[in-house]
Amino acid sequence: MRRRAALLALLLLAAPLRGDDAPSRPAWADEATWRAVKDAPEESLRKVLDYFEEYRKLNATAFLEDIERRRNNTAFAGAIDQLRPLYDLACDPAVAALHAVGMENATLPRLSGHVVRIGVEGGPPTLRLGARQILPGDLVLVPPGRDVLDLSPRRARMPAPAVTISDIAIVGSGTGKTTLQFFGRRNELVQRMSIEHCTLDFFNRPVIVSGCALALRHCVITNFRGPAFQGNDTFLLLEDCVLDGADRNDSRAFDLHGNSVVLARRTIFRGTGSLGSATPTIPFTLDECSTPGWLDDRCRETTGTVFTHWSEGVLDPNAKPQEFARALDSELVVAFAAGEAPAPDERSARLVTLLDLPRSLPYWIGLLRESHAKVRPITARSLERLAGIKVPGALEADAAAVGSLVAALDADDWERREDATTRLEALGERARAPLEAAARSGSPEQKDRAREILKAIDDRPLFADGPEVARLLHWFESTRERLTWDEAKKRWIEKDFK
Repeated sequence: MRRRAALLALLLLAAPLRGDDAPSRPAWADEATWRAVKDAPEESLRKVLDYFEEYRKLNATAFLEDIERRRNNTAFAGAIDQLRPLYDLACDPAVAALHAVGMENATLPRLSGHVVRIGVEGGPPTLRLGARQILPGDLVLVPPGRDVLDLSPRRARMPAPAVTISDIAIVGSGTGKTTLQFFGRRNELVQRMSIEHCTLDFFNRPVIVSGCALALRHCVITNFRGPAFQGNDTFLLLEDCVLDGADRNDSRAFDLHGNSVVLARRTIFRGTGSLGSATPTIPFTLDECSTPGWLDDRCRETTGTVFTHWSEGVLDPNAKPQEFARALDSELVVAFAAGEAPAPDERSARLVTLLDLPRSLPYWIGLLRESHAKVRPITARSLERLAGIKVPGALEADAAAVGSLVAALDADDWERREDATTRLEALGERARAPLEAAARSGSPEQKDRAREILKAIDDRPLFADGPEVARLLHWFESTRERLTWDEAKKRWIEKDFK
């Protein structure tokens, strides 16, 4: 009883002291925003700052789906108007739109390493006939020719069961070789699917993508009427794609709503009526995209959710898109998030802080897919520091170390040559340029070994990093409720509830 009374007395004594300390500007708020809100009633301001500090900490263990849902559900109702600039800054659509790593995590199939080869001995003769054999985690290789993509579990004359298929990667033989007739209404139950190196024939319909996470790379999308992609709560990633509207005025690229996010990189919109019936109102990014011209451009509404980078002409100037310098997978942003370089720009610094990327395990795990020679070692150091996760070979990916390994291919000691060969194979694409140089102009031993290593890299299965990234993401998904931040050690530790 005495202890409780003493504690209450201390709290009463401390209460007025807390009011004497004016709230300080958070790291994610710029000076202009802070000047606009700092004279608000102190109790209201402090409450809002406490809320957003908790919001920021939650982002460290969140996937993009969680981040976007929380951003949309952060209501301004009840707050005084003077605090609106703070809400607008913390709930900036750029948090989702420029989070390229988060988008890749959202759409990345969690591959198991199992490969299904269509049209080879022992495999299904066609994708259409083999669809029932495809399981979550499978990588499906499709040969040249025309086939049908229908992964829905429904049968003829039977209602579709409430089943969700997920985690499938489909790779064709090239856009001029593999054509898949894509039945959008039959594949709507498929989540986290990746399709690469195919022509996709939408069969005169839109693809319904509600609730899906879909990544398309090196694809030509054609034969769609109305919108190509339609639905709610969709995460759509397009890289090096062409949307061909076949010169139809009624063709549109997107009709997406709800908690949807779109990231289009190096994508061409050709012979298409418009980007959409109106300017997108969801977080929407156009990175190095282009169009020869819209046939019926309706995207003229002013919005703050569209972000463009080297994509002039895709949107009407009246739409006032926000130009951005770099997404969050940029080498400069990654180095800043790791604490190894200064902030490259104000927006990047704000987003890194709001998303708490220095502590975000999903962010660093997702970056393992990056082949950039400087990003990989930064990622490896961060994962080991934050959670003790070791990434074999990643720390060696700087130019000097790769050069030393290539030189060791000609070492006198056989074991040293073998060790260098093994480690260069593990580095894969990150060692290609020095290996190609050695294959052209090295010693006879270097030439032979460099050619063998390059052949091994070329023969390596597609999505070589997929199973490892999937394993780590699965580990994080299954343990994040038990992870807690140890401030003294500056790392995540797993609680033991036993």
